[in-house]
Amino acid sequence: MPSLNRCTFMGNATSDADLRYAASGYAIASFGLAVNDRKKNKEGKYEEVATFLNCVMLGDTAEKMSQYINKGKPYYIEGKLQIRTWDNDQGVKQYRTEILVNNIQFLASRDGGGQGQRPQKQQANSNTDSQWDG
Repeated sequence: MPSLNRCTFMGNATSDADLRYAASGYAIASFGLAVNDRKKNKEGKYEEVATFLNCVMLGDTAEKMSQYINKGKPYYIEGKLQIRTWDNDQGVKQYRTEILVNNIQFLASRDGGGQGQRPQKQQANSNTDSQWDG
Protein backbone atom coordinates (compact mmCIF):
# COMPACT_ATOMS: atom_id res chain seq x y z
CA MET A 1 0.00 0.00 0.00
CA PRO A 2 1.40 3.45 -0.85
CA SER A 3 2.17 5.83 1.97
CA LEU A 4 2.74 9.55 2.32
CA ASN A 5 4.90 11.42 4.82
CA ARG A 6 4.52 15.13 4.13
CA CYS A 7 3.86 18.09 6.37
CA THR A 8 3.66 21.87 6.01
CA PHE A 9 3.98 24.55 8.66
CA MET A 10 4.10 28.31 8.89
CA GLY A 11 5.52 29.97 11.97
CA ASN A 12 8.37 31.95 13.53
CA ALA A 13 11.87 30.66 14.15
CA THR A 14 12.56 30.23 17.87
CA SER A 15 16.32 30.28 17.30
CA ASP A 16 18.93 31.07 14.71
CA ALA A 17 19.89 28.00 12.70
CA ASP A 18 22.72 25.95 14.19
CA LEU A 19 25.01 24.59 11.47
CA ARG A 20 27.21 21.65 12.40
CA TYR A 21 28.92 18.79 10.63
CA ALA A 22 28.63 15.07 11.24
CA ALA A 23 31.79 12.98 11.59
CA SER A 24 31.41 12.14 7.89
CA GLY A 25 31.53 15.86 7.00
CA TYR A 26 27.82 16.01 6.14
CA ALA A 27 26.23 19.40 6.96
CA ILE A 28 23.30 19.48 9.40
CA ALA A 29 21.39 22.65 10.28
CA SER A 30 18.75 22.70 12.99
CA PHE A 31 16.36 25.36 14.23
CA GLY A 32 13.12 25.65 16.14
CA LEU A 33 9.80 26.81 14.71
CA ALA A 34 6.83 28.04 16.76
CA VAL A 35 3.43 27.50 15.14
CA ASN A 36 0.53 29.37 16.74
CA ASP A 37 -3.02 28.13 16.99
CA ARG A 38 -6.15 29.56 18.57
CA LYS A 39 -8.12 27.46 21.04
CA LYS A 40 -11.19 28.19 23.08
CA ASN A 41 -10.56 28.18 26.85
CA LYS A 42 -13.02 27.19 29.62
CA GLU A 43 -14.51 30.68 29.63
CA GLY A 44 -15.24 30.44 25.91
CA LYS A 45 -12.60 32.98 24.92
CA TYR A 46 -9.95 32.28 22.32
CA GLU A 47 -6.31 32.21 23.31
CA GLU A 48 -3.09 31.63 21.38
CA VAL A 49 -1.36 28.31 21.95
CA ALA A 50 2.06 27.61 20.45
CA THR A 51 3.41 24.29 19.23
CA PHE A 52 7.20 24.09 19.09
CA LEU A 53 8.81 22.05 16.33
CA ASN A 54 12.36 20.80 15.82
CA CYS A 55 13.43 21.38 12.19
CA VAL A 56 16.45 19.93 10.38
CA MET A 57 18.01 20.65 6.99
CA LEU A 58 20.75 18.48 5.49
CA GLY A 59 23.62 18.71 3.03
CA ASP A 60 24.00 21.65 0.66
CA THR A 61 20.64 23.05 1.72
CA ALA A 62 21.83 23.21 5.33
CA GLU A 63 25.02 25.02 4.34
CA LYS A 64 23.31 27.51 2.03
CA MET A 65 20.16 28.29 4.01
CA SER A 66 21.30 28.17 7.65
CA GLN A 67 22.71 31.69 7.49
CA TYR A 68 19.24 33.05 6.65
CA ILE A 69 17.27 31.41 9.49
CA ASN A 70 16.95 34.03 12.24
CA LYS A 71 15.11 33.97 15.54
CA GLY A 72 11.70 35.67 15.39
CA LYS A 73 11.43 35.71 11.59
CA PRO A 74 8.48 34.00 9.85
CA TYR A 75 8.98 30.99 7.57
CA TYR A 76 6.90 28.52 5.61
CA ILE A 77 8.36 25.01 5.55
CA GLU A 78 7.54 21.72 3.89
CA GLY A 79 9.11 18.44 4.80
CA LYS A 80 8.62 15.03 6.26
CA LEU A 81 8.19 13.88 9.82
CA GLN A 82 10.93 11.72 11.29
CA ILE A 83 11.52 10.28 14.74
CA ARG A 84 15.10 9.54 15.69
CA THR A 85 15.96 7.18 18.53
CA TRP A 86 19.18 6.56 20.44
CA ASP A 87 20.32 5.27 23.82
CA ASN A 88 21.67 7.87 26.25
CA ASP A 89 24.67 7.35 28.53
CA GLN A 90 22.49 5.52 31.06
CA GLY A 91 21.17 3.14 28.38
CA VAL A 92 17.70 4.73 28.29
CA LYS A 93 16.11 5.03 24.85
CA GLN A 94 15.58 8.66 23.80
CA TYR A 95 13.27 9.98 21.08
CA ARG A 96 13.29 13.19 19.07
CA THR A 97 10.55 14.15 16.63
CA GLU A 98 11.76 16.40 13.81
CA ILE A 99 10.63 17.94 10.57
CA LEU A 100 13.16 17.11 7.85
CA VAL A 101 12.82 20.28 5.78
CA ASN A 102 12.96 19.97 1.99
CA ASN A 103 11.39 23.33 1.07
CA ILE A 104 11.55 26.65 2.89
CA GLN A 105 10.09 30.05 2.05
CA PHE A 106 11.01 33.28 3.76
CA LEU A 107 7.93 35.33 4.59
CA ALA A 108 7.58 39.07 5.15
CA SER A 109 7.57 39.98 8.82
CA ARG A 110 4.42 41.31 10.49
CA ASP A 111 5.79 44.85 10.64
CA GLY A 112 5.89 44.90 6.83
CA GLY A 113 9.66 44.73 6.64
CA GLY A 114 11.05 42.32 4.11
CA GLN A 115 13.87 39.87 4.48
CA GLY A 116 16.39 42.11 2.72
CA GLN A 117 18.33 40.36 -0.04
CA ARG A 118 17.56 36.90 1.25
CA PRO A 119 16.25 34.28 -1.16
CA GLN A 120 12.49 33.88 -1.00
CA LYS A 121 12.31 30.17 -1.70
CA GLN A 122 14.70 27.24 -1.53
CA GLN A 123 13.81 23.84 -2.88
CA ALA A 124 16.12 21.29 -1.38
CA ASN A 125 17.88 19.16 -3.95
CA SER A 126 19.92 17.26 -1.44
CA ASN A 127 19.17 13.78 -0.24
CA THR A 128 16.72 14.06 2.66
CA ASP A 129 17.21 10.49 3.73
CA SER A 130 16.97 10.24 7.49
CA GLN A 131 20.12 8.11 7.78
CA TRP A 132 22.59 10.68 9.04
CA ASP A 133 24.89 10.56 12.02
CA GLY A 134 23.95 13.76 13.83
